Amino acid sequence: MEFKADLGKLKDGRNAVLIEKGGRFEFILASGFDPTQRIGRMWSAGTYYYSLEDFCKAVVDANKEFVMATVEWDITKEDIENLIADGLSNQAKSHLSISPYEYETMQIDEKIDYIEDEIRHNRINVNDLFDLSDEIAIPSDVINHYANKCETEDELLDYLADWVSDEYGFCHKGISVEGLDEYLEDNDYDLD
Repeated sequence: MEFKADLGKLKDGRNAVLIEKGGRFEFILASGFDPTQRIGRMWSAGTYYYSLEDFCKAVVDANKEFVMATVEWDITKEDIENLIADGLSNQAKSHLSISPYEYETMQIDEKIDYIEDEIRHNRINVNDLFDLSDEIAIPSDVINHYANKCETEDELLDYLADWVSDEYGFCHKGISVEGLDEYLEDNDYDLD
């Protein structure tokens, strides 16, 4: 006997689904969940969790509200030195305009100069090297925490910019937060 329960739609648009089969549970976060659609023994779409704890954490994260921010990262020579010292990932090496073998035969100073030059001339995207994105989600609890401390929206943006640097470990040239005015208005914040 099989038991299926659609636990409802989350704020990110996915459904939380619980399935019990012969005493074994499957926990799924699914887009467009249709209990009639199977591929073999698996449901057609979704992320599977095999522990209730992991599933619950994912549901909480999926239900968080957030606003999107656009970031222009400001990578320093020290960031590049740290990246080289830690070792460039194979994924990052795939974005270089030279072969991995050529890169590996370079001295450390040559690697630093090479990567700085590639970035300066826009031949390589900083995001590809450092596993960063131009768009990030700022959770509502972070916005609420700082909005309660601020008198102006500019002050809030300064706090959020600092949070982005602290959270990701890199400096940036500034952030642009989409939908912040609407979020503040919808949540009754009155910032100048």
